[in-house]
Amino acid sequence: MNRCRLHACVFLILLAGFAGVCPAADATAPKAAEKTAIKAPATFDNLLTAYKLEVTAKAQYDAFAVKADAEGYKGVAALFRATAASQDILIQKRAGLIAKLGGNAPKVQPAIADVKSTQENLASAAAAAIGGKNPLYPGFAQQAEAEKNTPAVYAFKGAMAAEKEYIKCFQQALADLNNWKAEGKTFAVCEVCAFLVMGAPPATCPVCAAPREKFRIVK
Repeated sequence: MNRCRLHACVFLILLAGFAGVCPAADATAPKAAEKTAIKAPATFDNLLTAYKLEVTAKAQYDAFAVKADAEGYKGVAALFRATAASQDILIQKRAGLIAKLGGNAPKVQPAIADVKSTQENLASAAAAAIGGKNPLYPGFAQQAEAEKNTPAVYAFKGAMAAEKEYIKCFQQALADLNNWKAEGKTFAVCEVCAFLVMGAPPATCPVCAAPREKFRIVK
């Protein structure tokens, strides 16, 4: 056998051996990951909406706090910082619930409205105009109940309670604005449900019964 024929035979033997130990590619190719279906789709969409609105509201309250500080309303600045902290807790809760339903919280670029005088900012906030989310929460909670998503129900109802307390504080500040110039106003925010109280934290949260230790102090 000449050298060329010998080389050809060796090549064919090696090729046959390789084919024997390497299964066909289509038999071993990993299957494409199937897209996980979103659980409770209506509630999922509502959580996304609330998340986006609350991110914007937090940014708005932060901006109002800066303005209040600049105008010398230290107590009002503390109030706006407290409401921003409460919104931040709500945002984190939303993100967690979105993840549990099989999605991801989106990146949001807050659309901050014009920051006016502290008095005007308080009036806007007291009218529940920040983010336009307040009227949506009851319907969101009802939909979550229909889809048997108890954590989302509690989250939306907790937000409703927190917003009512915000408005109460905004109205108090508006009614006695001069006395909100001094420093010393303290607020406590529940890190479980985001409820806000003026002054020292209570023994237990009136909304979720979390202990005093679960409150964040904001000044």
